[in-house]
Amino acid sequence: MKKQIAGFIVGVSALTFVPQVIADENEDKVTPDSEFYETIRLIEETSLELTKDSNDRAKLLSEQAEKRVLEVESALEDEDEETASKLLDDYEEIIENMVNSLKEEEGDESKTINEEEIKKSTLRLTLLLERENLSESAKEAIERALNNQEKSLTKSQNEKDEEENSDDAKNEEGEKELEEEKAEREEEKAERKQEREEEKAERKQEREEEKAERKQEREEEKAERKQEREEEKAERKQEREEEKAERKQEREEEKAERKQEREEEKAERKQEREEEKAERKQEREEEKTERKQEREKEKAEREREREEKDREQEENDEDEEESREDDEEESDDDDDDDDEQGDS
Repeated sequence: MKKQIAGFIVGVSALTFVPQVIADENEDKVTPDSEFYETIRLIEETSLELTKDSNDRAKLLSEQAEKRVLEVESALEDEDEETASKLLDDYEEIIENMVNSLKEEEGDESKTINEEEIKKSTLRLTLLLERENLSESAKEAIERALNNQEKSLTKSQNEKDEEENSDDAKNEEGEKELEEEKAEREEEKAERKQEREEEKAERKQEREEEKAERKQEREEEKAERKQEREEEKAERKQEREEEKAERKQEREEEKAERKQEREEEKAERKQEREEEKAERKQEREEEKTERKQEREKEKAEREREREEKDREQEENDEDEEESREDDEEESDDDDDDDDEQGDS
């Protein structure tokens, strides 16, 4: 009945949500904050429950583990540590299923798939620890997941070794070998733990050194930028001083040019005034000469007119004189006639 219900859920979910989810995945991957995320997780769980083939089951677990690690990376990039912690818990559960699959009698292919995915996921989580901006709580969650994963693998290996050697544990030699193997595993476990601690210390030391180097680089860059700003400030000040001196020089030159132009204009105006004065004087002299000539001409004309008038007067006088003389002669003639008549 449970299988039928699960199959029904998968079918309905696939028909209802999968097309839309696939379309969304083509544009952008489905993230834990997506409205389809819970549906995808339900489909994953149901598909795993319905899958019986060991190889197919191993592939599904491998895909799910890879998805959880990618989702952890995405959540940490978004600084969502709460979601990252929940996803790490889901990742641990998937790894637990993979470890349990390793215990069962499965084919070499499924075992290889599980082992490779565990190694790959472990590497990705280890690289996440080396991020600079990773918070302490996120580091602790990742380290906890890795430690639990290591414990599960160690426990699985121990149980497997105990099962393999259970038949030989009855005799003393078998027990000794088992104890030796157990001791070796303990030593290997301690060595791996020591290596992880050393690697962790080395990574921490490297991070501290990188942090110190970056701090030193930032201080040097800051000093360089400060020096550059000071140099630029000095250059700008020098440029302003030079521009100021150039503008002052230009103003002085313009002032001298304007003064020279004013002097030239003044000299030109003075020259023009002198020329105008000389022209006006020349004109006055010419006018004076013309007026003098006109007066001389008028005087000569008046002299001629007087002379003509005098001549006319003289002529008139002469005519009158002649007329008087004629009258007198006529009078004398009349008197002579009268005398002659009287004598007669």
